[in-house]
Amino acid sequence: MDRVYEGPSYDIVFDIKENEKFPYINRGLQSYDIDLPAWKEKLEGQQVEMTLIKHWTPFSKDKFIAKVALLDGEVLFSRL
Repeated sequence: MDRVYEGPSYDIVFDIKENEKFPYINRGLQSYDIDLPAWKEKLEGQQVEMTLIKHWTPFSKDKFIAKVALLDGEVLFSRL
């Protein structure tokens, strides 16, 4: 994980090396009790496991983040 930052509309955005897309938690700072500075400290520079769920609507075929965890097993976020 290269960088974790606040995006538009209270999103939490993940910048992952060699990935053209930027996965994000939609309205993560508004809808969930997430401490962004603590996440930055824990995640940046680390290998991270993310579970993405395909979310299909007639308007998009996006995926949403259902889980964010460190490789040591610590789960930071889960919608599962």
